[in-house]
Amino acid sequence: MMAEAKICEALSGNFKGLCLSSRNCGKVCRREGFTDGSCIGFRLQCFCTKPCA
Repeated sequence: MMAEAKICEALSGNFKGLCLSSRNCGKVCRREGFTDGSCIGFRLQCFCTKPCA
């Protein structure tokens, strides 16, 4: 059985404003070198995700 890779999260350094669309967040995150991104939290911030090394 293969173990799943853990996912690391980091606040986007380039996303501006309230994160209302995870699709837009994901696009910004991919330009930052991450695999995806989503809007998270009460303050609607864009968090980028990638497999942990």
